[in-house]
Formats: sequence, C-alpha cells, structure tokens
Amino acid sequence: MKRLVFTLLLFGCLTQARTQPGQFAPDFTLTDITGTDWKLYDYLAQGIPVIIDFTATWCAPCWDAHTSNVLEEIYETYGPDGTGEVMVFFVESDISTGLPQLYGQLGPSQGNWVEGTSYPIIDVATSAIPRAYAIDAYPSIFLLSPDLKVNQNLWVPEWSTAYVYSQIQAASALTPPSQDAAVHFYQEYLVECYEANITVDLYNTGTLPLTEATIKLSLDENEVTTYNWSGNLAFGESEEIAIGTIPLPTGESIYQAELTTADDEPMNDTTAIRWVKATEANNQLVIYLESDENSEADNTRWFIYDEQGNVVLESGPIANNTSAEINLSIPELGCYQFVFEDDGENGLGQGYLIVGDTEGAVIFSSTPTDASVNTLFSVNDLVGLPAEPSALKQVTLYPNPTQHKATLQFELEEALDLQLEIRDLTGRSVWQESRTKLATGQQNWEINTSLLPTGIYTVSLRANDGVRTVKLVKE
Repeated sequence: MKRLVFTLLLFGCLTQARTQPGQFAPDFTLTDITGTDWKLYDYLAQGIPVIIDFTATWCAPCWDAHTSNVLEEIYETYGPDGTGEVMVFFVESDISTGLPQLYGQLGPSQGNWVEGTSYPIIDVATSAIPRAYAIDAYPSIFLLSPDLKVNQNLWVPEWSTAYVYSQIQAASALTPPSQDAAVHFYQEYLVECYEANITVDLYNTGTLPLTEATIKLSLDENEVTTYNWSGNLAFGESEEIAIGTIPLPTGESIYQAELTTADDEPMNDTTAIRWVKATEANNQLVIYLESDENSEADNTRWFIYDEQGNVVLESGPIANNTSAEINLSIPELGCYQFVFEDDGENGLGQGYLIVGDTEGAVIFSSTPTDASVNTLFSVNDLVGLPAEPSALKQVTLYPNPTQHKATLQFELEEALDLQLEIRDLTGRSVWQESRTKLATGQQNWEINTSLLPTGIYTVSLRANDGVRTVKLVKE
C-alpha cells in the first residue's frame, strides 16, 4: 500500500489549481497499469497536444468528469487510433491509493475507473509528477501544447467534447521559440547524511539545436557553483546534468538551479532542488514504544542498518499492548537507517514509536497508519549514558495524557537550579523555563499544556550534573 503523503494536501476536491497557462511542461516516462511505458515528449515534440487528467479515485467531481465520457470520446475520435490529433493520459495522483481503488474494489473510490477507459491509466508511486505540475486540486485536466507548455485547465463550465476539441485545435497551432532551454528537477525531498549529489535535467525547448548552456547553483541567493555544459540536444531532447557533490548544511536546503545563458523564454530557466540533511544524533538512543493488540500477529518490528547494510540493532517482533522506554547504544560514528515494518499495514494502531537521542534529537516518529517506513540519521557524537542528577529523585508527570495542565513532581535531596525543556517530535524546543535555588523536599512544577498541539513530547529536567527525561502525551 502506498503511503499517505499527497492526500492531505489535496483533500476535498478543490476547484482551482495553481498551475497557470504558459508553465513549462517537464517530460516524464510513466508506466500504465498494463505495464506499458509512455513518454510525454514522444507526442509533444511531434506537434501533438496531450491531455493529462490528474485525478483521485475518491474525488466526486473527478468521477463526474470521467463518467461524462468526454475524454473517452476525444481519445476514440481524435487519439492515435482516430485522426491522431491528440493523446490522452489518466494519472491517478493520490499515492495513498492504488489498483483496488481504481477498480472500485476498495474505498476510498467512486467506482470502477478502468472499465470503459481505453486511454492509458497511470497510478503514480510518488508525488513527483503531480508536484511538477503544481497539482493541488482535483480534477486538474491539463492540455499541453507542442511548445512544451501547459496550455490550460480544461475542467471548466464549458466542459464538453466540442469544447475540448476546439481547444486541441487551438493548441496545435502553438509553436516553440527558436532558441530556448529549460531546467527542471522533480521536487521530491532527498535526504542524505553528509553531502548531496546534485543533478538537474536540461531540456532543449527551442527548435534550434542546443549546444551549450551555463547553470548556476545557489543556496539562499548565494552562488554555490557554476556548471558549463556543452553537447547537442534537438528539440524536446534532454540530458541529466551532474552539477556536483555539495556538503549539506543542517536541516532543509532548497537549492536554485538557474540557466544564465540568455534565451527566448526566461520562465523555464529556474528550478528548485530540495535536500534535507538527515537528523544528527549522538550514539545513545532512546525509544518510546506503545504497541497495539495486533503487533504480534502483524509481525511489527524495527531495524537499524549501518552504511554497509548490516543490522546493528533490531527489536524482533513487538509484543502486544507494550508500553516501554528503551535505551540503546550505537558504538560507532556513521550514517544509519532506521526501518519500521508492519505486515498488517496498519502501523501501531493507536500506539506510537518515537526514536531519539539523549539530547532530544528526534530520528523517527510513527503515525498510526505507517506500514513500512525508513529514515536516515547520522551518529556524529559518541557519548556515555547521560548521568541523572544525583539530588533529583522520583520524577513523575501527571495527568499523562493531559489536555490543559500537567504537573512534574519530583524530590530534591539538596537545593538546585533546574531547567525544564519540552520538545516536539521534530526535536524542536517548544517550551523552556528555569528555576533557581529550589529547596529540598517535594516539588511540583506545573506545565501549561493548553497551547500545545495534540501530540507526543519529551520533557527534560536538567541540573548541572545531569538530566531526567519523561514522555508527555497531549490529547
């Protein structure tokens, strides 16, 4: 089952899309549900317009457009087996759904989308193609013209076979400029521990051969490097350019690749390349686990792999209804992969799994529906288990779960200065407070949780000689 990544963005079958007429239409090769490969520019570069129906199986307006049979009539009459004036693709774009939904065998689905559809049906495995076309609404039925651009969205009140055909005829007359190039990168977020091998696709979008181009790579408007390309690309041809290996700064980095060579169309001269540096952690890991009643039957488990693919730590099958805090140690620096698997494909139900280090860095946090997930992290600091403050005893948090207020109760054997910090599942600090010269005996530290979003947090109580951490659940 494909993971829910794109559905949340597109929930609700909105009526407008961000894509504007004139946007560059990047090439793709996709495989349909029969196993046939289709390359977009095989048609556009020959002067044949292409219609792409970006849709979702659960979307009622999409079903209305589909069952109107407008695209079926267009394809049968004017497609490759008709007059050859147009090509049509159906792209199911919600990556959380698949073949059962396309055939109407399992919800969420409006019905059998395959029956009676003669044009290719493509079920994308990632959100890269919908993102490239800025899809944030269903249906988005785009007409692409032979100048390699998005001509318009056909899903309008005038929707009919006659209207769509009139737009196809108009688009057929659009021709590309003579001297033009484009750059594009399918914008998935790529993750690495230390450095990024940055690539970008260079297209010839002009009728004259493209023989040279200069691509500037920038981060936060600061130039990182420049790549000078030479070769020979005909109209509609492309080449993947390896710009270089770049050390990644901490967190998310959005690089900008820009063609600095002058051409006839500047709108397609830039593209974003998104990279994320994996979480940096120390070698002392802390796992918070709460399993459901199906964990054993679903063979729910986790693994940690090193760079050579060797398992360095693993859970084995997780027992039902387990609630635990587990401390683990990784003995060496390096890049590691944490993998969570659940054969039942329902994750931990109402449970959770959080993996972090003793300094609050969050490596992994599960959602109830995670069936198979992996994430990279790097161990860049070898430390021993953190000491617990010698004078700090019997730390408890109640009520837990909580809604509006929680109390951290503890005993002090001597007067202490203490710092309280709350972190969310991304490792972000959301609350900090300090108290000085707390007296010996029982202490109650009240925490206002009313402003915290629902979720799971770590609460750390630090003294000068150590730290104690407990889990907080906000309902």
